[in-house]
Amino acid sequence: MSTEPNISYYDFRHPEATDLILVADRADGITTSDSFTINVPKEIHIYESTWSAAQYNISWDCCGRTIPGACNLNGEQLAPLSPPVEKWRLYLGELNEANFVQGKDHTIAVDGIGQRAYCGVSVVYSEAAQ
Repeated sequence: MSTEPNISYYDFRHPEATDLILVADRADGITTSDSFTINVPKEIHIYESTWSAAQYNISWDCCGRTIPGACNLNGEQLAPLSPPVEKWRLYLGELNEANFVQGKDHTIAVDGIGQRAYCGVSVVYSEAAQ
């Protein structure tokens, strides 16, 4: 993991926002998986929180069926990661107050079952209450 303290951020849709969190993970190969935990404090003001997932399918078949990879938030699948098609697929979505509660730990898990898969979260926020 790397951080760059001198990067600035500006979003024309949310000019009051002062900060951006980007967290992502990947899983490569037939049986790999990985996860990370994120906790967004209650004291900050969130302007936008989103997730994204990407997968590159390879042809891998077990027991007569193809097993897709998965990108999950707290055990719930975020994207319908699909069967092998030999190309990249991208998925995007918004996180809301129901599935991304502030002040609570959230686990993002990515499984690379037969493919390369990536999953990430972005949060646009300001530390001052709005």
